[in-house]
Amino acid sequence: MTVLYMFLFPKKYGRQMTRITKENVLSMLGDGDTHRKQFSQSSGVQKQKARPTFSVPFDNGLCKHFFDGTGLSLRHNAEYKQFYCFLDTPQKISMAEDWERSQGSRVFIRNLLRSSLALDVNFFDNVSGAKTDIGNLEERAKHHQDADAIKRLAEISSITISGVSYLHETHAICAVPALKDKIFDLPREITRIASRITGKFDVTGFFDLDGKDFSSKENALSEKWDNWERCIFKYSGPSLAGLSVIILDDKYQSGITQQFFASKLLELGCSSVHGLSMVKTLRDTDNNTVVDV
Repeated sequence: MTVLYMFLFPKKYGRQMTRITKENVLSMLGDGDTHRKQFSQSSGVQKQKARPTFSVPFDNGLCKHFFDGTGLSLRHNAEYKQFYCFLDTPQKISMAEDWERSQGSRVFIRNLLRSSLALDVNFFDNVSGAKTDIGNLEERAKHHQDADAIKRLAEISSITISGVSYLHETHAICAVPALKDKIFDLPREITRIASRITGKFDVTGFFDLDGKDFSSKENALSEKWDNWERCIFKYSGPSLAGLSVIILDDKYQSGITQQFFASKLLELGCSSVHGLSMVKTLRDTDNNTVVDV
């Protein structure tokens, strides 16, 4: 189906990634458009219309993933900023609904990577403080170093990598590099196990990040990017030229960190970079910050 999709969407599938720079990342964060889609909370199937449709607010791999699962092609409507197809038979409606259910709690994220998704949000809402199942696993794994929670997150991540076409087709996987003095790093632990399950080459250990000038007290998103820029970032492994890589992280908030490291992977010659996070926060900005363009 991949070949057929490339024929149907030559401008979208396999396209060059937008250059990941501080300015481009901040511009997207502040553009006011939709940055996430979770089908378990908001269906893309609109059966009430005179001519039923399925639509998503952005691509970032979603069009290919939907096509691979249903055989239905999505077209771009620039005016309404969506990708859609008509569901003109009961069978097509059923196919689209079945595909949505198969996505479970996944959160598809719009950013400058080729694709990015999280296994779930961390909290059900902003009021109750109740965490989702994945949110609880992430909490236990990160703050209590719970071995069972770490293993379970790695297993669910591996199922996702195998079940989402554009992740399954990647060559390697890498945890977001941790600062040198960090003893326990959850993304690194999950990546190690997921690499063994999926057979993806784990390149995490070839990265060295010296963050002696790193400060966790920066507020604006632009300052967070600058923070990472002050770190010394080195890679000593085999060539990544032409390879597609998954960046794995525990929590996705604004996406600054994930996109910064994606820019470094692209500088090393990677053909494309995909993001996979355990949880997506309910907010898109970092801890009471605003987008500082």
